Amino acid sequence: MNAEKTDQGRWCKPFKFDLALSVFSAFICVLLLCFSALAATVPATVTVTDTVRYADGVAAVGSCRISWQSLVSPDGYAVQAGRLDVRLGAGPAYTSGAISVALTPNIGAVPSGTSYTIDCRLDRGGLREYWIVPATGPVTIASIRAAVAPATTYLYPQQQQIYEGTGLAVLLAFYRVASATATRAGQCYWDTDTNSLTCSTAAGVWKTLPFTDGNVATATALAADPADCTNQFTRGINASGTAQCASVAGTDFGTKVANTILAGPATGADAAPTFRALASADIPNNAADTSGNAGTATALAADPADCTNQFTRGINASGTAQCASVAGTDFGTKVANTILAGPATGADAAPTFRALVPADLGITGSVVGTTDTQVLTNKTLILRTIETVATGNVGLTSTSEEYQFVDPNGADRIWTLEATPVTGRGYTIQNTGTANTVTVKNAAAAILVVLTAGDTATVIYTAAAVWRVI
Repeated sequence: MNAEKTDQGRWCKPFKFDLALSVFSAFICVLLLCFSALAATVPATVTVTDTVRYADGVAAVGSCRISWQSLVSPDGYAVQAGRLDVRLGAGPAYTSGAISVALTPNIGAVPSGTSYTIDCRLDRGGLREYWIVPATGPVTIASIRAAVAPATTYLYPQQQQIYEGTGLAVLLAFYRVASATATRAGQCYWDTDTNSLTCSTAAGVWKTLPFTDGNVATATALAADPADCTNQFTRGINASGTAQCASVAGTDFGTKVANTILAGPATGADAAPTFRALASADIPNNAADTSGNAGTATALAADPADCTNQFTRGINASGTAQCASVAGTDFGTKVANTILAGPATGADAAPTFRALVPADLGITGSVVGTTDTQVLTNKTLILRTIETVATGNVGLTSTSEEYQFVDPNGADRIWTLEATPVTGRGYTIQNTGTANTVTVKNAAAAILVVLTAGDTATVIYTAAAVWRVI
């Protein structure tokens, strides 16, 4: 009994071991097959490699959480939403600030506009930023960082639709807004701004249904006839569907041979007009008749008489020049207080209507200058002080109120009074010079008074040829 048991035990143990080994081997095979299947279905990734540093160059210490939403990778694999925690640097100190992580590209993925959200807790504070990973790498953080999270435009998963009877399969991806980016032909979105369906005919090419190669707004506007052009031709339709009207211009015909006209045929049956030379038949009665006044044409066989100190405004029916002087109305309306004059300053130029400037009157500042042979008349109704600056002697005439004259000249001079002024009128003369004398004489050259520098005298005409000095 015991021996039998021993024999049974001796034979059973190898059998049990072989069975366990077989089961274990089968399990390993299944695992290998699963890993192989998983490896064959992993989407392509791009490695983000960089060192996170502060503005002073010191490496950051801490960790970052990378989160993402569901998407379909550019190579067609479904990626579930999730998150990944990454610690900066390498152990055990974790102070180098280095980061290296493999991520599925966003660019070219569906929906368009997806991004990775990066939330970091660092030894100097926290941060949030967004990454948009391209299809190729490796890349740095600076090359994939986005200022703000882009808008996601994908609304529904892509779906296959088969049109019966044609065997044509069209892949439709529906989007909410017109900012979607087409990654392939056959993607569509409903534009909520225009309430129209827009589909892609190629990557990056959108067409609104019904497909038009022009402006959709133009096509919509042309649902009704545009307004006709009155006495003109339409050169085209603008983006608003409005006819662009224009008259025919000479340039519309291109270049033509000299001395040719646009006319019907010179002879024969009616035909489309062409550019050709004039024919005798084009002119009634073979040029024997003329339009206009024949007498005028005959008179103008010789030059008409010229206008003397006038201008010709036209030719009358007898061929005579119509002469006239220039009138103010010939210049049209002008601004008040302007004159026709040459330039106020600078080089010679054609006259224009402008305001007077002091230089037009020989004025420099507030001084009116004349030569000794000219008469300067100053008329006022109240007492005035007149300062006279001249290079020679001065003659005075009083026909109104008493005048006060100031002479600041630096050289001796003579002031001569008129012969028959108004009785009771006179002059007050002041010599404001520093070294000169002012001699006041009457019309007979008799000296009435001599004013040295700083002196003042009043001269009154009291009777015929009699002056009184006060």
